[in-house]
Amino acid sequence: MDPTSFDMVAKTKIKFSPSWFKFGGVVIFIGSVLLWLWGGARPGWTMNEIVVWKVDEITGIDYPEAHEAFLPGVEFPALGLFIFFGCVMLELVLKRFLKK
Repeated sequence: MDPTSFDMVAKTKIKFSPSWFKFGGVVIFIGSVLLWLWGGARPGWTMNEIVVWKVDEITGIDYPEAHEAFLPGVEFPALGLFIFFGCVMLELVLKRFLKK
């Protein structure tokens, strides 16, 4: 018998439960907040480069210098929260329809 057949999958011990959606939503939300905190908890939008002001050694004039950097913004935890609420709503709908 092929191990990937439906019969083998149906005999597994893991049961489908709508609460897995809430768990997945919590994991995604926590992951997005941790990514945002790891990137510096920036209160603005995501940036792909930062500008560092330097001073010319000879003339003493300030000039900007751009460096490549990934700075996650507030849309990361906001998107994680949106996905979490979507997963909770999906769980509630599935519980209601599976309760029949």
